[in-house]
Amino acid sequence: MKLCLKYSIIDYPYVGDSFNGLWSKLSLNVCNSHKKVEKVIFDLTWDILPLLDWFKGNREALFNEKCPVLSSGKSIAFDVHQFYETLDESIEWSDMENQLIDNIYNYRLSHDIGFAIRGTNIRDIFIGLKGNTHTISFWQDEEKWEYEINLFEFYSEIEKIFNRCHELLGGL
Repeated sequence: MKLCLKYSIIDYPYVGDSFNGLWSKLSLNVCNSHKKVEKVIFDLTWDILPLLDWFKGNREALFNEKCPVLSSGKSIAFDVHQFYETLDESIEWSDMENQLIDNIYNYRLSHDIGFAIRGTNIRDIFIGLKGNTHTISFWQDEEKWEYEINLFEFYSEIEKIFNRCHELLGGL
């Protein structure tokens, strides 16, 4: 499977507000080899630049870092979800537990798409390395999924989109 980022640049709708980005219709999907959408990850209208900058800035982490609590074999999203579900906030944590909490938060900063486009309702969707495979996953009470993805192919497309958008921005 592969990730497909579709976008179209549109006019910024809030007349009178200053805006220095590229307001866009954005859609991130998991697609099969025939580019047929298997799963819509998100579909929204937002500035594309923070998303592209997040992917660009977290490239090494997304390709190489493993989740600090990956243990179940189910998915990265499941393990992070379970970690937070089992935290007992009524006790005082040891330095080691505090360090693990910090490590999980830092992992989320570079692997949870919700941190890429703050201010949206994108939920805890994780991209990362599970074993030797790159995956995208989500795990909450009513919805659970995981897909193996070709991150190399996705990044090839992200580079092209990044360059196109920054060229457009330079021309504004």
